[in-house]
Amino acid sequence: MNKLQGQIAVIIIVLIAGIYLGNLGYGGDQASAAHFLTEGHWDEGTCGGCHAGVYYEVMSSYHVQREGDFETSMYSGLSYLTRFEINPGSENNWADIYMNYHPGAGPLETIDGNDGIALDCNICHDQTGEYDWEARGKAISQSRFAEANIDAMASTLANYPVSFGVSTDDSCATTCHITDVSKRAVAWAEDDYENYDAHANNSVSCVDCHITEAHQIGRGDISDSADKSYDNTMKSCDDSSCHGGITHDMVIDGAHIGIVSCEACHIPVLTADLNDPVVKSANWKNGVVDLTYRKSGEFSSTLAWFNGSKEGELPNVGGKNDTGAQLKPFNTIMVTWWDEGIDANVVTGPDSYNVGNPIPLLDVKNADADNDGNVTLDEIRESYPYAMLRTVDLYFSVSHNIAGGGSGLDEALGCEDCHGYVKGKENVTVLDWASLGYETDPGQTDPPTDFAAVNFTVVPYSRPRPIEIEQEPQLMNDLKDLTGRAVI
Repeated sequence: MNKLQGQIAVIIIVLIAGIYLGNLGYGGDQASAAHFLTEGHWDEGTCGGCHAGVYYEVMSSYHVQREGDFETSMYSGLSYLTRFEINPGSENNWADIYMNYHPGAGPLETIDGNDGIALDCNICHDQTGEYDWEARGKAISQSRFAEANIDAMASTLANYPVSFGVSTDDSCATTCHITDVSKRAVAWAEDDYENYDAHANNSVSCVDCHITEAHQIGRGDISDSADKSYDNTMKSCDDSSCHGGITHDMVIDGAHIGIVSCEACHIPVLTADLNDPVVKSANWKNGVVDLTYRKSGEFSSTLAWFNGSKEGELPNVGGKNDTGAQLKPFNTIMVTWWDEGIDANVVTGPDSYNVGNPIPLLDVKNADADNDGNVTLDEIRESYPYAMLRTVDLYFSVSHNIAGGGSGLDEALGCEDCHGYVKGKENVTVLDWASLGYETDPGQTDPPTDFAAVNFTVVPYSRPRPIEIEQEPQLMNDLKDLTGRAVI
């Protein structure tokens, strides 16, 4: 063995020992192992050896790049029509509310020409449960963007070994996507979420369905998605590893399977009894949002045809003759706002789903000449001569709070819940079939069928453990390159 070979051998032995010691206690499951590190942030030297290319995967992910322009999207108009937690104000006010949910980097690398917020892997991958969101948000609201991620991990670094691992339900649902509660009536932020959702009751985690590749998190096809690129990239209900092959004895092909979505029956009711109330209407007429909420108790979702959101349009639904359309559940929110009135499509159809030209909220507030809190048509037309007030029902997709299997708000719908008649009201059907594009109930017969007496069989299904993905660390691949052969 020559001197060079000896040096390489020593390097390999040291590196293998490091890998071995670093993996003690992980049970061989690298995909879900927690990494205990001394640094509280991504570092190319510390993390990049094993996770080469991960930084750039995250940078190009839709979670980082979504909506593209974070600094001005608040004022483009569209954001405040679909994100009801955002109020008008300065850019820092917007940052305080919204940027705290962003992992950093990408569009946020610079803010107003200065250093912005660096990428923080802890937002998704912290395993201690001690990530300080309040401290991060405070730093952002004070424009101390460079310190935001440091402040978020300060107390954790002082008291715990920093632990990175697979994203948890807490980091996904109860922290970032808690903002969806008001739009979709999801209960995942509740302490007893397992009582609202059959999946949660059976220990199915977010990442079991929202499968992830190269840090692009799988998602469904939602009505208010601005970017269509990754729609329908998550597991479907009838995936072979989940509920594949289940038909519920619905042998009428083309009447239910493929036409009625699973969630249409398995989300029979929604609830307004949540810690974050569910929005019923949002009125921006006076430049500040006036919200009304669903009343306490359960309420039904709206069934409508959907075949995918349309870029450049407000959240809406389609018709039964649309290609690929399925019946899906939605929470509808009536939204009112001022438009410039310069788009011909909006002028002729103010209740259409064209985005048009929403007037920035600050301009609406400033139009209140007599400061009485009521912006009139005459006042707004001083600055926008063709301004018009629009009111449109927006449709927000509902896909959680799954009923069935002994959990959920209720059991899944039965035949009579759609094809029956309202008690005490002659010839009044449960569903408004005309609104769905039918002249009459397509399932009824003459004489009428008693659908309450119709039974179908549901075969209990035991969900298998998700398949674990085995992947060699990048460092091991580097060792192969050093020697020209695999290291065993």
